Amino acid sequence: MRVLVLSDGIGSLDAVSATREVQAGWTAVAHDELDAVPVSAGGPGFLRAIEANFDGNFVLCTVRGPLGQEVPASIFIAGDEHYRTAYIESAEICGLDLVPESLRDPRKTTTIGMADALIAAAEAGATRIVVGLGGTATNDGGAGMLAGLGAGPVEKLARGPLELANLEHTELDFSAARETLAGIDLIAACATQAPLAGFTGASGAYSQNKGADRLMAQELERSLTAFANLCARVESADPPASPGLLLNPGEPQQGVDVAQLRLLPGSGGGGGLGFGLGLLGARLLPGSDVIATALNLRQRAAQADLIFVVTDGIDATTLGDGPLEIAVSAGVPNALATVALARRLDAGNRELATSGISSAYELFDTVSGVEKADEPLVLRQRVSRIARSWSR
Repeated sequence: MRVLVLSDGIGSLDAVSATREVQAGWTAVAHDELDAVPVSAGGPGFLRAIEANFDGNFVLCTVRGPLGQEVPASIFIAGDEHYRTAYIESAEICGLDLVPESLRDPRKTTTIGMADALIAAAEAGATRIVVGLGGTATNDGGAGMLAGLGAGPVEKLARGPLELANLEHTELDFSAARETLAGIDLIAACATQAPLAGFTGASGAYSQNKGADRLMAQELERSLTAFANLCARVESADPPASPGLLLNPGEPQQGVDVAQLRLLPGSGGGGGLGFGLGLLGARLLPGSDVIATALNLRQRAAQADLIFVVTDGIDATTLGDGPLEIAVSAGVPNALATVALARRLDAGNRELATSGISSAYELFDTVSGVEKADEPLVLRQRVSRIARSWSR
């Protein structure tokens, strides 16, 4: 039997480490052929998953972190001198792990370091830039990034979302930022399909994971809405050349339909960083689609008899995103059973079945007796028991 294994990491194990443990656990009890693929929908671990699947090299640089501090960052470059793709992970530049828990406050964090990374990628000769979007500590609508690219005053755009209230639309000009990336196909691989605003948006659904309480979330919502309104006023003076939001890949962006952009799935990713990238002409795509296409996963699934997917959590918000979506979209057209393993399982059988998941398991159970601290061993043993049930 041939099994397509997709893993984006589980618990403290990243996608590459988790994939290795799954292979060890499955092959210990079954003689199946495994096609094991580390994946990421754009969140933390995006670069490691890309590195595991593509030939290329890293360009190291220093960027400004979410609190303005200098942090090391890496850009993965694949391709040749004629067509070169640069991969950037937003979680590495303005991620939640870069902010001590006691200092987490999305009213004060900034995405300015993303500008540093984009400039470094452009200088490295990238003809396409793919930004993995997710896991950030920010909620500034990409304003800090725009400031770093010359779109407006740093003291108002890169000091956190609350400073946006002091901004005038006459202080914004996106032309210099767009010129920096002219001729580059810019793609945001969005780990979440959240819009910029609303209950399911950047502030309403995700800011509390970054340190905001409910009152702060409402304050952040007002700041991003006001910022989007200012951007719309700027763009109204230079309307889009076509009725759609995006132009052809690599074409200079002249104007954006901001009303459409702010509702676009993924524009709320990274605390609205997707919105800021959209203003630069980025194509906002589901990270699951980006990785599935890049790795030909649907074609590889056609050669498999079973799909086994490993992810950290399964609930109502993750059933349609990330590795689960990758697995289902590859498995359903080929009539394959999709089996999932997660550290946290908060979905019932009906939800799982509706989403295309045949069966799901939690990482920890009462059978193994292994300490939870030894996650690699727990994962191997859990996978071995699942393999006994599904291998033939």
